[in-house]
Amino acid sequence: MALLLFLTARAYELCAPQEATTAIGGGSTAPNSEAAQISTSTTTAPKVVTSAANTTGVSGGAGSETVSPQQQLRQLILQLKDTEAPLVGPRLHPNKASAYRDFFLEEDLFGFGFDANVTLEGTIIEFLQVLSSQNPNNPFHQNVALLSRPPVQAQTPVQAQATANPSQPAEVSQTDNGVAAGGNSASNVMEDQWSTLYMSGRRIMLRRLVLNNPYVDYINQRNDLNNEAKWELWSNLFIKGNQWEVSTSGSSLNVDDPDSESEEEDTENEQTRIRQFERKDLKYLSQIFNEFSEFASVLSLLRNWVMNTSSGEERLWSSRFMFPHGSSFLYPDLSATNLHITSNFMSGSGQTLFTFLQRSVFNPAAGISGKAGVDTNTSNDGQAANASWGVVLADGQKATALQLQAFVGRELCRRFFAPNPIEACARRISGPYLAEETFVENYLRLLGHTLNTKAGTNKFYAEKAKRKDKWPQTSFVNYSLKHTNYCPVRAHRVFGQTLEDFANILSMGLNTQELFQALGQISLLNFMVYGLEQSKGALAVGGGKANKCDINIIPVVNRSKQDRIRKCSVERCLANHELNTTAMPLYFKSHLKNLVKQAAPQLLRARSLSVAQITELFDYIRELFTFNSRGLHYMQLFVLQCVRKKRKSASASSDNFSLSGAELGAFKRRMRTTALGEGFDREELAQLNVTYNEIVEFCLHYMQQQDRSVVDYHRKLGRSIGLITTDLTVGHCYILSDELLRTLVMAVVGRSSHMALSQFLERLDQRYHIVIGPVEAKKYYAKGGPYFGSLRLLEMDDEFTKNARALREQLLRLGLLLPLSDYCDFVKNPFYHPDSAPQIAVPVAAAAVANTNAAANAVTAPAPVSSQ
Repeated sequence: MALLLFLTARAYELCAPQEATTAIGGGSTAPNSEAAQISTSTTTAPKVVTSAANTTGVSGGAGSETVSPQQQLRQLILQLKDTEAPLVGPRLHPNKASAYRDFFLEEDLFGFGFDANVTLEGTIIEFLQVLSSQNPNNPFHQNVALLSRPPVQAQTPVQAQATANPSQPAEVSQTDNGVAAGGNSASNVMEDQWSTLYMSGRRIMLRRLVLNNPYVDYINQRNDLNNEAKWELWSNLFIKGNQWEVSTSGSSLNVDDPDSESEEEDTENEQTRIRQFERKDLKYLSQIFNEFSEFASVLSLLRNWVMNTSSGEERLWSSRFMFPHGSSFLYPDLSATNLHITSNFMSGSGQTLFTFLQRSVFNPAAGISGKAGVDTNTSNDGQAANASWGVVLADGQKATALQLQAFVGRELCRRFFAPNPIEACARRISGPYLAEETFVENYLRLLGHTLNTKAGTNKFYAEKAKRKDKWPQTSFVNYSLKHTNYCPVRAHRVFGQTLEDFANILSMGLNTQELFQALGQISLLNFMVYGLEQSKGALAVGGGKANKCDINIIPVVNRSKQDRIRKCSVERCLANHELNTTAMPLYFKSHLKNLVKQAAPQLLRARSLSVAQITELFDYIRELFTFNSRGLHYMQLFVLQCVRKKRKSASASSDNFSLSGAELGAFKRRMRTTALGEGFDREELAQLNVTYNEIVEFCLHYMQQQDRSVVDYHRKLGRSIGLITTDLTVGHCYILSDELLRTLVMAVVGRSSHMALSQFLERLDQRYHIVIGPVEAKKYYAKGGPYFGSLRLLEMDDEFTKNARALREQLLRLGLLLPLSDYCDFVKNPFYHPDSAPQIAVPVAAAAVANTNAAANAVTAPAPVSSQ
């Protein structure tokens, strides 16, 4: 109530129109910013998001002249994020909290694709899962039109795909009050409309037969049993060894809401029971294979394609994967007991990779751009990052971003989803799920026209209940309809760079296994670069000097004992690893303070906060960092307990005070049994004379206790792609493994047979911040450079020269160097063959026609099951 009265009074007091919208901090708001898209008024006061006369009410519909305080606060937050866009990119703001996380802090900068469990194999397999459910002619085009304008619920992504010209996005017709014609207020945008719907098949029977079936070889070797006896014995053993838990609902097709309760968590009233296969469920196998030995041979063939993870960890059968020879080999990570989707080895990085490629054509200043990527960040030398070199075609012209995007999507589908004998074997033994495929496709069409609407969801479940008798209780495949994870950044330099890298690698003459490895390496390398640049931007938002933040990667190429270059590499690896931990507290405080300055500056000046002010501050924190009700309540309890202890301890430091480890553990245990609304007393907190800084410090301390997924991403990704090792030094240092160097040659040299070595080193620096030679080192560490003094360059100059020579020797050893003289070396690209390379320059109009024809079927798999 206090927040409502305050914002209403504030709006009345400062409602006088001005000449231009003023962003937080005094800068003008970008005309294509999300805040400008949501509020179409051009006469807005600095501290009031929009005037009452020119705004559509959230609950009032078209023509309403009032805006709720929460909506005003949301628009103010969007303006705040617009001012931060030059540092951390143009961002979305979540419309609702998530049950997966108590709040968004790191997720507000990186999204959900960064996790300590990210693996190369899991990233590409999850990426292919999303890709397999899209239009194979141009799988990234589904939501392209939505990126250049505020999407509205009246037009679903499928409908937008059918009507939009990819080279000229359709304009949204708006009335005078800023409401899209035929739709709701633009401020009511759902996050799902910025994501992609895809279908994830669990492939239960295939996985059990290949990965949880140790009886086949034993039975096949028994000569005392005839063919029928072998089938009989195997069926009994297989049924006994393959049981699972199911809920009483018995549903096998789920529409997973990213912000609903996790599939791993059962509701209070849900019960489970043990299920197992019946003999009739396995009868189809003896009909397909006349001889049991033939069945055993097919399973042996498929087991040859079970992938060994880079970490070498033992995994349950439900968390082991096979090489993706087709869509039948694509499935998520599952728990072994109830077969619910988990994130142990698939943390959403593949979904984020799909989003990177999908948004690579978006330029917030010009809508859909002809250039891949957008310069939204600054490079590590403080200048504009223009690392998008473009892909040159045979006629010397650069391919446009839309051409690259269509080419990458088409080639990925062709290479990974083309019919082949191994895919045919997998489909044969996967079970009689033809009816399930038809069932799923019907609901995909249904959801395609009712996406993100409550009525559509109800209709989905109503239709599902009618056809429950047609859905087999013992499911062989089990499908989920999901949306890709939340990615807050709408445009970034790395997005376009990733697209170009994919286009170059797909142009090489690689087999599928080599392609899988190369795409995984370049994807995780771009993830690392994206994470470093976002952390650097967060540090700048928090008051740090971005031009003094060194995010360079200095690998040890010269393996001879050179203490100085190794020490430098260790220091750089440690600094990049700790950058996010350093930046987050500064970003949290500054991000919140900038909002409070605009909304309620009196909170910063108050010696102690009143009950109303405490409530108001927590409201700002909740909305800014998207707290759910449970997380916000627990944080309030945490703050209250910290303040109580601090007031009892006269010796406690006012700048740095927190609960001890034992106290924190006791607090967490108590939280599990504390109901919402219990234990927090604002009156008591106000009587303790708490200040703004105290609440902020304690809130930050609480938020740092959440399981942080971005903490160890840098070292984890670096080790998985051969960029970081501990073999050369006591700590972690950078290297360039042979496999990674081959991938970099394909990605950087691209559709060309050679490139000057000096240009190759320059592009490694510009694109990935990899500094190897003295020329690149002097750019940063010599006098006049942005990091002068951070390295003793006079002593290191000879070391960098030896490092560059070692790279030359490594390229020569790998057959990737064409030495013409001591001063004229060329990096050779033997993987590119112009005569057999696929063509990139596909007419955009043809891709648009293909997308329009496919839009009527909503989301379709590129290789649907049509026969057994």
